[in-house]
Parts: sequence; structure tokens; C-alpha cells
Amino acid sequence: MEVVGESVLSAAVEVLFGNLASPELLKFARQGEVIAELENWKKELMMINEVLDEAEEKQTTKPSVKNWLDDLRDLAYDMEDVLDELATELLRRRLKAEGADQVATTSKVRSLIPICFTGFNPVGEVRFNIEMGTKIKEITRRLDDISSRKAKLGFYMVPGVEKSWERFASGAASTWQRPPTTSLINEPVHGRDDEKEVIIEMLLKDEGGESNFGVIPIVGIGGMGKTTLAQLIYRDDEIVKHFEPTVWVCVSDESDVEKLTKIILNAVSPDEMRDGDDFNQVQLKLSKILVGKRFLLVLDDVWNINNCEQWSHLQTPFKSGARGSKIVVTTRHTNVASLMRADNYHYLLKPLSNDDCWKVFVKENKNINDPNLRLLDTRIIEKCSGLPLAAKVLGGLLRSKPQNQWEHVLSSKMWNRSGVIPVLRLSYQHLPSHLKRCFAYCALFPRDYKFEQKELILLWMAEGLIHEAEEEKCQMEDLGADYFDELLSRCFFQPSSNSKSQFIMHDLINDLAQDVATEICFNLENIRKAFEMTRHLSFIRSEYDVFKKFEVLNKPEQLRTFVALPITVDNKMKCYLSTKVLHGLLPKLIQLRVLSLSGYEINELPNSIGDLKHLRYLNLSHTKLKWLPEAVSSLYNLQSLILCNCMELIKLPICIMNLTNLRHLDISGSIMLEEMPPQVGSLVNLQTLSKFFLSKDNGSRIKELKNLLNLRGELAILGLENVSDPRDAMYVNFKEIPNIEDLIMVWSEDSGNSRNESTEIEVLKWLQPHQSLKKLGIAFYGGSKFPHWIGDPSFSKMVCLELIDCKNCTSLPALGGLPFLKDLVIKGMNQVKSIGDGFYGDTANPFQSLESLRFENMAEWNNWLIPKLGHEETEALFPCLHELIIIKCPKLINLPHELPSLVVFHVKECQELEMSIPRLPLLTQLIVVGSLKSWDGDVPSLTQLYIWGISRLSCLWERLAQRLMVLEDLGINECDELACLRKPGFGLENLGGLRRLWINGCDGVVSLEEQGLPCNLQYLEVKGCSNLEKLPNALHTLASLAYTIIHNCPKLVSFPETGLPPMLRDLRVRNCEGLETLPDGMMINSCALEQVEIRDCPSLIGFPKGELPVTLKNLLIENCEKLESLPEGIDNNNTCRLEKLHVCRCPSLKPIPRGYFPSTLEILSIWDCEQLESIPGNLLQNLTSLRLLTYVIVQMWCPLQKRF
Repeated sequence: MEVVGESVLSAAVEVLFGNLASPELLKFARQGEVIAELENWKKELMMINEVLDEAEEKQTTKPSVKNWLDDLRDLAYDMEDVLDELATELLRRRLKAEGADQVATTSKVRSLIPICFTGFNPVGEVRFNIEMGTKIKEITRRLDDISSRKAKLGFYMVPGVEKSWERFASGAASTWQRPPTTSLINEPVHGRDDEKEVIIEMLLKDEGGESNFGVIPIVGIGGMGKTTLAQLIYRDDEIVKHFEPTVWVCVSDESDVEKLTKIILNAVSPDEMRDGDDFNQVQLKLSKILVGKRFLLVLDDVWNINNCEQWSHLQTPFKSGARGSKIVVTTRHTNVASLMRADNYHYLLKPLSNDDCWKVFVKENKNINDPNLRLLDTRIIEKCSGLPLAAKVLGGLLRSKPQNQWEHVLSSKMWNRSGVIPVLRLSYQHLPSHLKRCFAYCALFPRDYKFEQKELILLWMAEGLIHEAEEEKCQMEDLGADYFDELLSRCFFQPSSNSKSQFIMHDLINDLAQDVATEICFNLENIRKAFEMTRHLSFIRSEYDVFKKFEVLNKPEQLRTFVALPITVDNKMKCYLSTKVLHGLLPKLIQLRVLSLSGYEINELPNSIGDLKHLRYLNLSHTKLKWLPEAVSSLYNLQSLILCNCMELIKLPICIMNLTNLRHLDISGSIMLEEMPPQVGSLVNLQTLSKFFLSKDNGSRIKELKNLLNLRGELAILGLENVSDPRDAMYVNFKEIPNIEDLIMVWSEDSGNSRNESTEIEVLKWLQPHQSLKKLGIAFYGGSKFPHWIGDPSFSKMVCLELIDCKNCTSLPALGGLPFLKDLVIKGMNQVKSIGDGFYGDTANPFQSLESLRFENMAEWNNWLIPKLGHEETEALFPCLHELIIIKCPKLINLPHELPSLVVFHVKECQELEMSIPRLPLLTQLIVVGSLKSWDGDVPSLTQLYIWGISRLSCLWERLAQRLMVLEDLGINECDELACLRKPGFGLENLGGLRRLWINGCDGVVSLEEQGLPCNLQYLEVKGCSNLEKLPNALHTLASLAYTIIHNCPKLVSFPETGLPPMLRDLRVRNCEGLETLPDGMMINSCALEQVEIRDCPSLIGFPKGELPVTLKNLLIENCEKLESLPEGIDNNNTCRLEKLHVCRCPSLKPIPRGYFPSTLEILSIWDCEQLESIPGNLLQNLTSLRLLTYVIVQMWCPLQKRF
């Protein structure tokens, strides 16, 4: 923790200065007669701040200094708590005064005042003044002690003494420094051949633009091997021949352009260097030397070239080089890379593979033949996390340790502190102080934790790590996004490979966070005992979390963070939190800023939640709450109230207007909530308001949105049919709220007589949003036409538009002019009969960016007209359309004649549709559900065809079959007549590229013998074919078939006698009532079989003769009433390699093998087999790999279950 305490402490003191300078707080303190103490705090802190840098350096070697800093940090936290209490009380009294002065215009409002301002009384205020006075005196005493110890430790304010950051910059600081690099390779390199090849190809490519040279940045975290890769490339023979001169410069912390230019000149031509040369002379010389030469310059380990002016001056001489010159930059900052390369391209170096990481480790360890080392290889690779430096350090460390200490080394974090963490810490040391605090807070997250940007920013805000600058009109959320992006650019965060919206920390970056935040941030999964100084706690949510889990907390009353992870819930498991935690522990957490209990089956919160006066962030999403206690309305500092997906929530606190600092109210997915509390419009700081409800007789409350000018992101307005006066909608003036990106406007599904069409037309007209809107949804609108603003080309950022169930509209708005519209959904427009010129708008290139178009439930739509502009048919219609979905448009007869970019086409229940598009060159997926009138079109790229419920399949198939030259997937579902598949020239055997075949619910299929399956088939699935009696005799000739699934075919009696395909790996048979036998050759020929599942086959008597294939790993037999015996050889430990054996509900099964179950068996489950004999003890003796044993011989569920 040798660094974070310092940096966090320095920033914390700055925060205190800001709080102590607040005019309102000082005025309040003056009234409470504590102004003298606060002014004294400020003076003392200013003097302490002067020596902090020196103290921070000395703490690594002097325990007394570290103890002093620890005590100062604790004091800073407590001072901040006291100042926050004062500010909170000031806000409470101000709200009280405003409530008392408010003139109630209605009896309803008047009745709210006593409810919302209960508990305000003089006695309480006197008690507060006394308590605060006591706390302030105690803080003053501790501050005096800190100040006196400062002098005893030898810290004095000496004018002219440089700050520690200045000593660090000058090289005098006692911090780890990376040694300078050279172009020489001093060791073999593993695992970078592919990267080397890619970058060399880029280097040899002549891509020089106006500057004649190209820049290739290599970006990655410290220890990833950027310099090593650059050395490998620099010394490559092809590179050496191609470039002249080649120059290597280790830049490191250097940011002085003049010094860097001199270093480069000296590396290119040492004879040209003169001590007296100024910057101009140096640049002229360098430019002259490079004239006409194709040079390669490597700038290694670049940190501080971070503005355009620096780079512009540095690169000027390089422009004289020959076309094709290159500069390779290695850096930890994507911002540096983006600055140097105009197109923002950078090569992000990824972790080594496990095999290559092991090679690096072995090279350093030199104990490759040691069997003890091989036993640890998985753990070693896991520890290294793909970082070459980590593999090298760990290899050298284990080489120097006796074998009996290897386990201890791997179990501790000490190994990476000697060589890995110092390298990574260098990145941390280069961070500004505010980013150090934000990064240290991320120690709450365990390894591999995925987090979202907004999620983390809201936590930072709540903890006071982001502060709005008075001189800048910038929201905290925007500042937080800048902080996040900066940490991302410096590789402290990296995008998750599984989700575009989530991020992750590399394992060793996570270790760095844990290292710098030791004692302050505490994760129950990483550390089992909390420190006295712990302020932030996180833990992984489990199925049952009880009070005992949190007994490790030393001083719960000083916690600022209490977070159950993951914050974003996936609802895969129900989790429960004991009542004792809610009623016994939570009330003690009086200093909490952050509380997240998302994902628990919580039914109610205790009223004591209102005592957590410092709370800024409260997350109760995915809980079972029906309402929040009114006490929540007294959490005056609350910034974020997250209630998304609270499916049973029906009510919000009635006095929510008290939460004047509330910025985020997320009630998305809370489907039972149908009414807003009064005066939401007074929450002028709101940025997130996912839903706004207008209940009956309260439609005028839409005017409250007028004041919420800071709204951003998504807003859904529900109940718009309740707006009776269109002027109320006009008053909102959405055009003045620029940051709403996604707007959804919903009327009632009920289209009864109470609806007023003209009112709804006017309301929608006046709700015109700002032109920066990106997504718009309109549902159940009752007007007969849309206002002109919908589809106006001025909405240049609109990318998604949905018009749902606007049943009275007879035409669609002109949408073709929206220049960047990508997704368009039109559904339930029952009155629309034709789509023509009005839909495309007055533009020569309508829908120029549209990628996905969906029409659904258009009962009367019959004609899709092609627009004519200037008496010439438009050729640029839908040039980018990739996906077209048309569902339940029964009268539609035609489509546009040309869709050149279409890739996916779904059509369902369009009985009159004539497919007359001559050619769909890029179409790869076609799904047809229900009959089409005709099909006439070429589909040369079609790889996936799925057909459902077509009664006359031959009409479609015969037009398509001979054109399916590259078809890979074919699904035929609920089509009774498949005779067309047997016609010469149209059979399945002609589809040479077919890999996967599904035949489901086709009751007309009796035999697959005559169909002739294609020879390259890899996957065959036959389900729900109630009359199927026979599989192809030539099944065994399908040499590529690996997966066969047969379900719900009750008349199938047997498999072909010729056996199964030789490469079949997976065979699954289920609910085939008539199946009596499996093929005799199954055991002999199926040498590749890995998994067999036989379920619900009551007629099956036994397995064929012969032993199980040696490749078989999983065997599952379930609900086979007549099965009498298990396969032969299942007790042969020499040939059987089963890993999982599951036998269930086979009442006729009797004999048990007498040999040994295979030693490879991991799971053995036998139950509900009434006549089965007991398992002989010797059968189990060999089960060294067994993890789970379940054995039940009766129908009652009383398993003998043992886990290993």
C-alpha cells in the first residue's frame, strides 16, 4: 500500500480544502459557532499538505512516517464525514424552510407538506448542534496531535524545497525506474511470430501519404512484450535490407522535443552533433540527412508525447524522408498512439497463449524435467495471465527456491511484487492524482469481473472521486467518462471479449489495484479479515448470505461502500439476504456513500435506511420490493437510485421531491409501476429518468418535464392518452432538451371512445424532440396521420425508428430522407394499404443508410410501390439493406425488384407474395414460414434455408433446389409433403455443400431411404416425424456425419443393419416408442463415438453385442422400461474410458457387471431402477477420478450421494 495511501491522501486533502471553502457551509458554521475550528482546520491542513510529498517518499523506509500518514488519512476521512454531516443538515433545514413557505394551491399538495417534512423540530436541531460540537472538538484534538507529530518526524516547511514530483521528474526520487532499452535481443522470443509477420507486412507496405512516412503504434500494458516485439522486428533481415537508416531511440519519460530531436540526430549521424546547436540547426541537419532515404525509426516506451504541438514539431524533419519510411512506436497509452497516427490505428498487443507462456517460464526456470514442476503447470500459467514478464519473473523465482517452497510462492502475491508490480506501478505513478484515486477504488472488483462504464462512474461520483470544476460547465458524468477513457487509453481497463458494453482489468492490473489499495478497499473473496482502516467493501453475492459472512468487519460503522457483486444481475440464481443483515448490520453503516443490494429476494427495506444520511448511491435492482419506505425521501445526498427490473414495485416514495441531488432514477423494467409521485419536475438535476407515467386525470403533469433540462439517455413517456390539453405538451418543449438520445412515446392499447384523435395529433406534434435524437419509438398512437417532424432530414443522428400499432394511420410518414437511419420497424399499421412515394420522401437516394427493415401485422397492406423521381425509376433504393423481415402481411403481393445488399430475408404468412426479384447476390439466410404465391430469383450465395409450414413445398423447392450451389444449412419444418425431395435433379444428394439438415414435424415422411442424403452431411436432426419408419440404409456411408439426433418418431423400430457412420461422435435418441434395437455394428464400427443418449424408448430391450467404443465418454440411459442390461464391456477397465454414466428409471434392469468400472469415470448416477442388484464393492475400487456418485435402487428419493 506504499503508494496509494499517499496519492489518495494528497487528493483527499484537496477535497477537504474545497469543502472548507464552501460559502454556504461557512455561513452555517458561523451560525453554529464552529467557524473558528473550521478555519483552524484549513490552516493546519495547508501546513501538513506542504510536507506530504516528502512524507510519502519516506514512508517506505520509516514505519513511524507510514503510521503518521495512516492516521492522517483516517482523520481526513472523518473530517470529510463531519463536513458532509454539516452540509446535509444545512440542506435539510433549507428544505424545511422552503416547505414551510410553500403556498399550497390545492388540498392535495397541502396534505403532502406535513408528510414530507416530519421530524423537523427545534429539539432535534439542538441535539444535532451538541453532537456536532463534540465531533468537531475531537477532530481538532486529533489534528493538533497530527501537527505536533509532524514536527517531531522532522517535517518542516522550508521555502524553495522542491516537491517530490519535481524530484521524481529529475530522477532523484527513490522509485523504481525502467532501465533504458536497446535494439539488441538478449534472449529467445516465444509466441510473437504472428504479430511479427503482421507488423513487418505493414512496414513493407508503401502507405506513405503527404508526409511520406507511416506510423505503426504497438500498444499494451507494461510487461506485455512491446519492446521485445519491436526488437524482433528491428533485427529482421528483411527489414534491415529494406530500410536505411534504421534508428532505435528509447524515449521513456522524455517530453522535450529539442532533446529528443538531438537524440535522434545523434543516433542517425553522431558526427553531425555540435554542443552549441540550437533547435533549428538540429532539425535542419536531421532533415537534410533523411532526404530521399527510406528510414525506420523506433521510438520505444513513449509516455509524454501527448499533445499535437509536440508531435508536430518532432515529426517535421521526418517529412524529408523517402516515401515508405516508417516509425514504430511502443507505448502503454492509446492516446499517444492516436496522436501519432492520423487514422487512430494501433496494434494492441495481446497476452501470450498458454503454451507460449509456459515456454517463457521453462526457459527461465530450466527445470523442465522436474515432475513436481509439471504438476504445477496449470497454476503457473494461470498466475502469469499471458504476460511474458510475469512468466519470466516467476520462472526465475521458482528456480531460486527449494521445491518445498514452490507451493507457498504460488499461493502468495509476493512473487509478482519483486518484478511485475514495479513495472506496472510505473504506469500508476504516471497517473494524475485524481485518476490514482479512481483506479485504486477498482480494487473492489475481483479478477475477471466485468463492469460497465456508467456503473463505475456512478460509484466514483458517490465516493466523491469526481468533482465539477466551477469554471467549467461540465457534468460530473462527463468528467467521469473522461476519467474512464483515460484509464482505458492507458490500458488499465480493456474491453471485454464477451460484451461490447463491458470492460475488464487484466489479472495483473487487478493485482496492482489490490496492491495499491491494501487496507482501504476490501473484497471478501480476496481477503478473509478486514483491516481497521477498511472503508470500502465488496463481496460476491451467493445463494444465502447471512450475518456471519460479515463478521470479519472490524469497524463496520466507518464503511463507505457496501456492494454485492456483480452489480449488473443476470437472474441465473435466486439469492437471499438474511433479515439480520438488513435490520442488524445496515443500521450500523452510518457513513455509507454506496449501497448495492441488487439481485437479492428482498421484500422490504427497514425504515432505518433513512439514517444513512451520507448515501449517494442506492441500487436495489432485481429485488422483490413492492415499495420503498418513505424514509428514503430523507436521503438528501442521494445521487443515484437504481430500481431497474423490480418486477413487483408498485410505488415510489411520495416525497421524492426532497431528493434534490438525485441525478439518476432508473425504473426501467419495473413493469408494475404505473404512477409517478408528485413534483418529480422539481428534481432539476435528473439525468436518468427511464420512465414517466401519466395516470388518469393527471395528464397535465407532463408539464413537469419542462424543468428537467439535464435529462439524457432513454426516456419513455407512458399514458399519453391522458393528456387532455395539447398546450401542456407544448409547454414541455422537448426541443430544448438536447441529450435525450432514445425517446419512447406510448399511448394506451385501449382504443375506446374516450380517445380524442385531434388531441393526440396535436400532442404528438408538440412533443417534437431535439434534432440530436438517435432512437424514436411511438406506440398505440391514435391519430390518423403523423406530424411532419417525424422523418424530417434535420434529424441527422436518428439511427432507429419504431412505429408500433398506430392503427388509425392510413399512411406512413416520409422517412426516406433520414440520412443515417439504420433500423426501421413498422408494426400493426392496419389502415395502411399501399406504400409509395410518400414513404420515401423528397430525396434522390432514399434510405441510403438503412440496414434492417421489418414490417409486421400489416393486415391491409397489398402494394409496395417503387418510387419514381424525375420520371426515372430510382436505382439507389435501399442500397445498404442487409436484413428484411416481413411477418403477417397476408395481402402483400410484391417487393422491390432489386435489393443488392440483402443478406437475411425472413418472410412469414404472406400468402399472396410473389417473389420476383431477379437476383439476390449477397443473400445468405432465407426463412420462409407459410406459403408464398411464387418464387423467381437467383440466390447464388445462400448458405442457410429454413422452411416452415408450406403445404405445397414442391412449388418453392423446384424453383430453388438447382440454385442452391453453396447451401450449408437446410431446415424443413411442418411440411407434410416431401416427395419433391426425391425427384431427379431436385434431391438432397445434389446439395454437395450441405452440412446440417433438420427435418422436424413432417408427418408425411415415412422413410428417408429414398431422399438420398448428401455425402458431406455433418449434422442430422429428425424430430416429430410421427410416421417415420425407416432411416437410410446408406447411413453408414456418410463419412462426415458427426451428430445424429432422432426425437419423437414413435414408429421408428430400428436403425439400419449396416451400422452407424464411422465418424459419428454424438448419438441422441429420445421418445421413440417403437425402437426395439440399436444397430449390431454400433459397437464395432463407431470408433469415434463420444456421447450416447437414449431417453424415453420403452421398447428398447438391450444394446447390441460387443464392447463400448474406447472413445465413448458419456453414456446416458433414461426411461427405458424394457431395458434389461447395460452394454458389454462397461466393466472392462482396460478398454472402457467412460467419464459419465447416468442410468435412470429403467425398472427391468437387473444384472450388474462384475469387473471394475473404468478409472476415468467422474460421474456415476444410477437411480430408480427397482430390480437392480446392489453394486459390488470391487466395482467402485478403481474410481480414482470420481467426483459425484448417486445410487438409488428404489423409487423413493433417498440417494446415497457423495461428492469427491
